[in-house]
Amino acid sequence: MAAKDKLTEQQEKFCLYFRKTGGNKTLAAIKAGYSKKTAAAQGSRLLKNVNVNNRIKELADDAARKTIMDTVERQEQLTKIARDPTAENRDRVRAMDILNKMDGKYLIKVDVTVTARFGDELTKRRKRWQNG
Repeated sequence: MAAKDKLTEQQEKFCLYFRKTGGNKTLAAIKAGYSKKTAAAQGSRLLKNVNVNNRIKELADDAARKTIMDTVERQEQLTKIARDPTAENRDRVRAMDILNKMDGKYLIKVDVTVTARFGDELTKRRKRWQNG
């Protein structure tokens, strides 16, 4: 069950206004319909409510998700630039370069097997150090 379902309508409004006002609990409480006289106290009380805090976190997470481009969006934007005949040539080449990097076209894969015996080497160094 989402945190939104556990709140009263006024609590939900508080959460929404809290996000819109940048975390101003007093202003959010007033806009949500609480008395101006008790808005600061109501805001503090609401912020101690677990369901209210969970809802504010949900709203923050949703906002973050909406503002961050995912990989497909980045590839689409870069493809538009790479195919745009009106874009400067260096911008088109740069977009293609970034797309190639995103697709792993420039990776050089090397398999290396290393066998080492650190114990023997450490023992030798310790003896040399102790003997000065």
